[in-house]
Formats: sequence, structure tokens, C-alpha cells
Amino acid sequence: MQKSVGQPHDPHLDLAVGTYNIIWTVISGDKFQWDDPFLHKLIVSLATNLEAVELVGVHNYVLIFS
Repeated sequence: MQKSVGQPHDPHLDLAVGTYNIIWTVISGDKFQWDDPFLHKLIVSLATNLEAVELVGVHNYVLIFS
């Protein structure tokens, strides 16, 4: 966040990386690096999927993949 002093900053990615790191550390005992491209892709993919669920509803979203 210090890199964006004086500029607008969306903390979503920072908070998501921290949250995923905590969960992953508990599960596997390992940690992701803050700039890990796989972790960032995972976060973006999850956000995209959650937006799709919000648009069409959970029931319709599940039917699409059935």
C-alpha cells in the first residue's frame, strides 16, 4: 500500500492474498509469495466466478455446468 501513496488504491487484492495465504498455510504448511502469478490468477478467477453467481443465481449457475 505504501507504493500507492497519494493515489487511489483498491485493497481487495492485498486482503485476498493475505487471506489465501493464511488458509493455504493452515492446510499445507506452505506460503505463497505476495507477487505469485498463480495466486493472483486464482483470486481473479474466483472473483469472476462469484460475479457470475451474483448475476444468474446459484441454481442457474450449477445447471450450466451439469
